[in-house]
Amino acid sequence: MYFASFPEDYQIDAKSLIWKWVAEHLVPDEITGKECLEELFQRSMILVSTRSYDDSIKQYGVHDLLRELAIEKAKDNNFFGLFSNNNVDATFSDARRVSFQSCNLTENNNYGSSNKKLCSLFIFGESLSDYSGFRMLKVLQLHNCDLRSQANNWFKELIQLRYLEFNYCQIAEKEIPEEICHMQNLQTLNCDYYSSIKLPESMWSIKTLRHVSIICIEALPPPSADLTFANLQTLRDVRLKHTQGELYSFPSLCELGLEQLTSDKNWDPIISLLRNKTLQKLVDLSIEGGYLPLDVVDMRRFIFFKHLQCLKFYCIWEVNLSAQFFPSCLSKLILIWCRFTEDPMPELGKLQNLKILKLLYEVYSGEQMTCPAGGFPQLRKLIIRDQDNVKDLNIEEGTLSMLKNLKISLLDLRRIPDLQHLTKLEEFIWYHAPFSNKKIEMMRQENQHKLNHIRSVIILNFEPNLQKK
Repeated sequence: MYFASFPEDYQIDAKSLIWKWVAEHLVPDEITGKECLEELFQRSMILVSTRSYDDSIKQYGVHDLLRELAIEKAKDNNFFGLFSNNNVDATFSDARRVSFQSCNLTENNNYGSSNKKLCSLFIFGESLSDYSGFRMLKVLQLHNCDLRSQANNWFKELIQLRYLEFNYCQIAEKEIPEEICHMQNLQTLNCDYYSSIKLPESMWSIKTLRHVSIICIEALPPPSADLTFANLQTLRDVRLKHTQGELYSFPSLCELGLEQLTSDKNWDPIISLLRNKTLQKLVDLSIEGGYLPLDVVDMRRFIFFKHLQCLKFYCIWEVNLSAQFFPSCLSKLILIWCRFTEDPMPELGKLQNLKILKLLYEVYSGEQMTCPAGGFPQLRKLIIRDQDNVKDLNIEEGTLSMLKNLKISLLDLRRIPDLQHLTKLEEFIWYHAPFSNKKIEMMRQENQHKLNHIRSVIILNFEPNLQKK
């Protein structure tokens, strides 16, 4: 019935949904939430778009017929009230959960005073003028709303709020107001915005914070004895200025995303945080920026993250790549714009537990890539795109023995790789093949011995306008 809260054809982020469920006590923890979603998938009730490195559901949609059924069941059980296209659900005044979808809210700006029991509110489009009446609200999601003209008093009133999400909303001064510190039960702050937003230091006084996902400047205050992040599990898309990152305490942090300030070439804040000895539970790490002057000592720091499974780099390296830089448990690796001068595949092939590898946008400046025999023993998914100089992708016999999905987008590649040895390969996609349609068809016929065992083969001289995964 919770699916009734989202618009038609809306792609639902599984992690955010589970955080909402936890905030409402619909599930006891995130592990149970993942199990519930997986059960819905097994029953063919959701359409999974992407899965994460641990094979858990990452993003999914709902079939239109099932969504309509969810709406009807939600109405019958007074689980959800729905405003859609200016048609008001008759049960809205008593529903504990309400979703506004494509509505003109001018006539409903006093809605807060009419429903004191409301615990979850979803608004897609025009915003209400005041949220202060929702004293019992636990979940608030605002999508594409203009909040610039609103007073900040309603932040003080929502003392029961546990989940707060802004998606592509316009916020006054591009700053979360100081009044957020009154939300002392807040567990999740999730903000997907066009540019960076500044967070007030007072926000970090909220001891219940578990997940903070927001692009921001100076996200963390300077380290101090009074500053603790005991419950913080997710800290995504943050930009740092302080160079004492090793002094912070993150005993529960599992997911960390760091960005360099675009106007600052000083990487000391990020490097100092990576040297933090309390990051023992870190599972997912993302580092994005420009030029990364890490020396070998800095790179070997990653092997101390004993539980790290997912690692993303978006930056130029000045050191030669080595498999010894990475922890043995690593299962997903994304490299973007690294500009290696030597073929990275021989070293990456030594990562015994790697299941997903993505090489995106000028990772390698050479002309030939070689997946060596015996390499990549556990790799399931390989994506190589926008390596402008690569003319030959050489796949030796005995490599990539478990590969299921291979997707490449290489403008200068001259031939179909030797795929006949990849007996478990189910999907091969080659976009931007540098040939005419006629030439592509001829090439497919000439290379049938490489392709016959593959269930799905797509070779195009363009890339369809689809979401890149």
